[in-house]
Amino acid sequence: MSVLKHIKKEKKRESTLHKTSNYAKNCNTGFRTKPYCEIHHIVCLQSVAARVEQYNPGLKDYVEACLWVTPWDINDSNNLMGLPLNFQYRMSDGTAPKNMPSHQVDHNTRGGYREEVSDYLKENVWNALTAKKKVHDVDVKRLKDELDKASTTFRGRIKVRGTRQGGTKKCWQKRFDKAYKALWYHPFSMALRPNPRHPGLSLKTLVKIFKKLN
Repeated sequence: MSVLKHIKKEKKRESTLHKTSNYAKNCNTGFRTKPYCEIHHIVCLQSVAARVEQYNPGLKDYVEACLWVTPWDINDSNNLMGLPLNFQYRMSDGTAPKNMPSHQVDHNTRGGYREEVSDYLKENVWNALTAKKKVHDVDVKRLKDELDKASTTFRGRIKVRGTRQGGTKKCWQKRFDKAYKALWYHPFSMALRPNPRHPGLSLKTLVKIFKKLN
């Protein structure tokens, strides 16, 4: 009998690895002003859901067994953070919130936030354990500590990214400046390496277009 099957027979599941219906109520940090915000799972749902693909050979049964009895909830307040949507910055002219990436920018892009979280979990969490014949309390504690550390680590990274190139307000107001063409979108991105974005049309450009139409 596998370690996972054995522990399932002995103990109830302690971990919650999927989004629950009331998860948003647990969030007490970040930008939470409706309607242009979303609650972000810092150790994100997609990365945890795809964890099995990242296990080293022979680790799946043991890590899943450890996860079964690890008291960690992906919907815990430590792993949640309110983030603005793009339209929030348009509505506030870049003034609110201050220095927070948008939940819609580079979350799921190639090389984006989700991939970064997945790579971190693979190296520092899932494959940091060594398969054993039975689950040990020390491994369960280590797994929980590493998952909590992942939440803390990426919360810090999100905060820092919102301050890049002088922060969101400065970059929004300078988004049409030539000097900021390759910089203005940095603090709005969740990714370590932001993908280039177009700032749209400035009022000056729109006026020129309307004059031509007339």
